[in-house]
Amino acid sequence: MTPSPTREARPPLLLAGCCTAFLALVVAAVAIASQADVIERGSLLSWAGDDVRRVDAGGVRFYLSSEFDPKPDALTTWILAAAGSVAAFAATLLWTRGSARTMAFFVLSAAGAWYLALDEGFAVHESLGHNLGFLADVPGVKRPDDLVFGLYAVGALAFLLAFRRTLLQCSPALALFGLAFAMTLGVSFLDFVDVLPGFAEEGLEIATSGVVLLGYVVLARALALEGLSPG
Repeated sequence: MTPSPTREARPPLLLAGCCTAFLALVVAAVAIASQADVIERGSLLSWAGDDVRRVDAGGVRFYLSSEFDPKPDALTTWILAAAGSVAAFAATLLWTRGSARTMAFFVLSAAGAWYLALDEGFAVHESLGHNLGFLADVPGVKRPDDLVFGLYAVGALAFLLAFRRTLLQCSPALALFGLAFAMTLGVSFLDFVDVLPGFAEEGLEIATSGVVLLGYVVLARALALEGLSPG
């Protein structure tokens, strides 16, 4: 008897769910540890030299390496780099059987995601803004780099519209990219108004990059692995 597709799909889905839950737990633990109060630091453990901090997080005390210095921007960078890698891999799978439009979509997606990863990791748009001081004269603009980031959202919208036929072949991916665009607008707005604490904006950036990654995974699976007709 041939097993049903649903039964075959359960183990991979369960494994993916477990891995996702594990990674979420690690991220939560790192976030909690990063907010812990430092009680003492120095040569606290005989085997670690002076490379130790003792911290307190809600009454729970534990040790951290002095190298423990989590930065939300780093996580966003990794996720965007992963999204670019997924797009590049999809392009290689479709190299001989994909349409020129589909190939262009994934190649440009890979380049764009990798650029955004570099931007996040090396503060590219902030540096651009610092060298475009005249943008501060635009009414309502406090920081030129906020306007530069806003232009990224305009570029993202133009990209989605240009390749809407490709995205329409996979409605879940279309929904994810639409959500990511809306979240990007939210990040731009938070950048512009600067009324919420930095961690709220950084958290939204991480979530946005995660949605982008998921969108590319879903679309790549639909077009490259399930053999949908490229648009």
